[in-house]
Amino acid sequence: MLNSAIGIWPMEEGQGTTVADSSGNGNDAALSHNSDSAGPVWESDARQGNNIFFSTEARWNNRYGNYADLGALDISSGGDRLTVGCMFRADPDQGDALLFSTRQNGNERYLNLTARSDGSFYFMIRTPDGEAACRTAAGKFQPGEWTFVVAMYDGQTMRIYADGREIFAEGGYSGGPEYAPGVHTHISALQEGNALYPFFDGNISYAFIYGRTLSATEIGFIYQNGKAAFHSGTPDETPPTVPPNLTATAVSASQTELAWEASSDDTGVAGYKIFRDDAKVGTIAGTAYGDTGLSAETAYVYKIRAYDPAGNLSDFSQPVSVTTPAATDVAPALTFIEPDGTDDTADGFYTVRWTDEDPDSSATISLYYDTDNTGADGTLIVSGLSEDADGDGDAHVWDTSGLAGGVYYVYAVIDDGVNPTVTVYSSGAVTIDQPAPVISFTADPSEITAGASSALSWNVADADTVTIDNGIGTVNTTGTQAVSPAETTTYILTATGPGGTHTASATVTVNPPAPVINTFTADPTEITAGAFSSLSWNVTNADTVTIDNGIGTVGESGSVSVSPDQTTTYTITVTDFSGNPHTAEFTINVIQPPITVNITSPADGATVTGREVTIKGTCTSPIGKSFGVTINGIAVQVCGNSFFANRVMLTEGENTITVTATDEDGNTASSSVTVMSAESDSGISITLFPESGIAPLETDLNADYSIPGTAADASVECSGPAQPTISKVSLTEYDLIFDTPGLYTVTYRITDTDGVEYTKEAMVCVQDEDETDAFFRALWIGMRDALVAGNIETACGYFLSDRREDYSQAFTALSAEQRNKIPFADRIEMVESSGGETRYFISMETEISGEVRTVGSWLIFRKDADGFWRIGFF
Repeated sequence: MLNSAIGIWPMEEGQGTTVADSSGNGNDAALSHNSDSAGPVWESDARQGNNIFFSTEARWNNRYGNYADLGALDISSGGDRLTVGCMFRADPDQGDALLFSTRQNGNERYLNLTARSDGSFYFMIRTPDGEAACRTAAGKFQPGEWTFVVAMYDGQTMRIYADGREIFAEGGYSGGPEYAPGVHTHISALQEGNALYPFFDGNISYAFIYGRTLSATEIGFIYQNGKAAFHSGTPDETPPTVPPNLTATAVSASQTELAWEASSDDTGVAGYKIFRDDAKVGTIAGTAYGDTGLSAETAYVYKIRAYDPAGNLSDFSQPVSVTTPAATDVAPALTFIEPDGTDDTADGFYTVRWTDEDPDSSATISLYYDTDNTGADGTLIVSGLSEDADGDGDAHVWDTSGLAGGVYYVYAVIDDGVNPTVTVYSSGAVTIDQPAPVISFTADPSEITAGASSALSWNVADADTVTIDNGIGTVNTTGTQAVSPAETTTYILTATGPGGTHTASATVTVNPPAPVINTFTADPTEITAGAFSSLSWNVTNADTVTIDNGIGTVGESGSVSVSPDQTTTYTITVTDFSGNPHTAEFTINVIQPPITVNITSPADGATVTGREVTIKGTCTSPIGKSFGVTINGIAVQVCGNSFFANRVMLTEGENTITVTATDEDGNTASSSVTVMSAESDSGISITLFPESGIAPLETDLNADYSIPGTAADASVECSGPAQPTISKVSLTEYDLIFDTPGLYTVTYRITDTDGVEYTKEAMVCVQDEDETDAFFRALWIGMRDALVAGNIETACGYFLSDRREDYSQAFTALSAEQRNKIPFADRIEMVESSGGETRYFISMETEISGEVRTVGSWLIFRKDADGFWRIGFF
């Protein structure tokens, strides 16, 4: 297998960037890649062993993949012959990809073997006459499966093999492969000049290039043995031993029997080739062969050769001679067993049986049928039947289906080629029944909608008259008829002939008209989240009507009010009376508000005991804007997407609580609840100070209570992301330390001497220092960037509303150079943040009396009337 190899790369290393050439030519391959991709990856497979995975991230831009550089191989070294091949497994997502390519300057192509995305192969070689190119049909390999491909050119014909089998051959070419010295050949592809070619995505187990064409046996040997086919000593070049003890026996004037002992071979003997008088007459796997069709009294010389799976041939065996005997002058004989005149009736088929005898077993038999038993003037049934060698009898199945009814005799003509032919009639006759009419009767389609039509089609044999009921009447033996019944109808075809009367039926099922969806709409077609739209529909001829998204089964017409929280497509499905569905769709577009607010406590209509209540809820901005919240016009605490106010004062009777959220673009959303304030002989009021701040946050709880009985004990509980440290100072005073950021609910509980408990809740917001610092620094950066850019109005928007005029005048008076000296964010440092105020210290360099000094100032953030944090002072 190393003969005329240009390069063989078994890819057995399993690691490294070099693939050795086992052909002995030193054409080792280098694994490489361009700057935008990783190199090829070694992998191992249970079937193929070590192999290389090639990949790429893109094919048609300036990013390329990896490849194996086989070097400057002289692919023209074989004259007009060349073979390339490999075992590969293409990635299922692979497009067209090069397995082998030899190119120069992007356009001068010398060799191209491509595995295409449709499962075909493309093979091209440059010749003096231009490009010799061919492409197989699609589906010759399956992506994701290992495939062994070999492409060959012999100067005239291009051939492609897949998995050891030839799948394509095309001739009409001329000239050998051309090659420009120095041009490299690659597995996968390479960018050359400005030309881009598709890389290979997948695995290659081994590859080879020969300066000759391989035989089908060699290709099969590589496919069966894989990498082992290329190992030194592995290729089978040893022929089998000579077949011993060949004998030849003339068994008749026209036949000899050969026998011999088996040859031996290191890979096993595949078979034997038989030669008569130096001409090959047959091939057989066993050790015996019968040679027929010989001439009488003729001498023949036989010899044989053994061959192995690699195609290696042994030397010829010792020749043996044999002479056929003279043909006998005894005529052959035949005796019919059936028909013998006893119950010999045929209904389509009949088995003729006989015994025969011929001394040299060389006679042939022909069977005929006749309307009488004399004259040998009948019609041939079959010819060329062999005479039974042991005389035990023989048989033939006679197809009588095409014969008219009647009585028929059978006779045989037996001929040994030497003596006069012998004609023998059966002793009895065969009675062939008159065939009954044969009917084919169909309706197409067999199922129609009321008002539509179906085509009745029929074909009748062996009938004199044919009729169809339901008003159609007498018809020809072959024909079609359109019918349009109003209801399901079964048509009966009656055929009458010599063989009797037979019927067939065809049913046309009539279904009600198909359902029609007349209308399916929504009004309005676009709503904001929380609003309603009315779906309405009207259908006819429906068995069932359903609408998805939780609506369910409905009548043929109607409407329903829906309020989807996002854009939703509604599908109405109607079925006909056979269960076939018909659908229509309508989409209601839901516009999400820029900001939403929801009061979670207290509930609308709730009754509150006492004159104060804790309000809490959630606020979201789907577009990611920051927001502020007010309750009845007073700014309250915001903690993430939650808000709260611990002591909202109420008046006796009905109170309306309105929560308004405003985002940084000025979008607002409001929600209101109505609560009733009722008098009570007990009540608790608690104060948390501060209600918000940076972790770790220390806050004091002070309680004031009025209960009917005598207070016995008190306790504080807390729910939230973690448990704070709670220290009891007195019955009405507690110290709490929160280490974990988040929103907490603090419950104060007091118990009287009778065991009656009274509770009150309040909220605390504990902020993360880094997140809080980042938030306020972003405000400062936004203000400074606007100010430095000269956008004074924008810069003043970062200040409390009642301070903007003052700062606008101050900033207007500053020069651009002075505005640019406003400190950067890295010159501010948070000092404290709690309740409604956050303080930073600003440091900056300034010149005082000719000396540069660092001076400082306060930067204070406070909540504005709309609940937003803004700059109050700096």
